[in-house]
Amino acid sequence: LRLASLQEASRRVLEMKPGGTLFKPALTRASTLFLEGSMQAPELVPMLVFMSDGANTDGGMSPTMSKLCEEAAGLQCHTIFFGTGGSTRLRKMAAAVVGGKYHLSIGGGGSRTALPGIPAAIP
Repeated sequence: LRLASLQEASRRVLEMKPGGTLFKPALTRASTLFLEGSMQAPELVPMLVFMSDGANTDGGMSPTMSKLCEEAAGLQCHTIFFGTGGSTRLRKMAAAVVGGKYHLSIGGGGSRTALPGIPAAIP
């Protein structure tokens, strides 16, 4: 993983690997990367783009997200649900961050459907 511009990140095609998912290790890694990024380029705003089918096996992440917000000042958060219906867990994760956004990837478009809307959502 490395620092990338939002435009560069939005052009990447990402694949989903279904199966038992643990959210906490990914959020812990994100916290480490935000810390490293703030030391290398303190002028950058941390942004989390978290994509999932919403079926994690390690419980609710609101407390973890709150801690992440404390550690990464000014965090922008976008959660993207892949599937049909929606995800209460991903909604709660986004809601735990001031200004957090929850997105749906509808119709099998994957990241091509959801990611282009994220740059427009940046204040």
